[in-house]
Amino acid sequence: MGLATKVVEDGRVQDEAVKMLRDLGKCSLHSFGWCKDLVTDSLNTPFETHLEKERNALRNVPRIEMAGGLRAFSEKRKAYFRGK
Repeated sequence: MGLATKVVEDGRVQDEAVKMLRDLGKCSLHSFGWCKDLVTDSLNTPFETHLEKERNALRNVPRIEMAGGLRAFSEKRKAYFRGK
């Protein structure tokens, strides 16, 4: 998402930050957090252990988010999450 690497024109920092926050707010924040943790952890975890952590993360995705994401996928549209 360019959270640490995005470069913007002078005077556009606040506008770009607000845009990024709005885009992030459309995502599943639970899933975003789990993915971030898994990526960070993957550098220091044996492969088999990491696969187990991924499996546990997928099992713990809230059912509403999972159902909404699967429905959007099957309908070939973007999934919309409401800041959950």
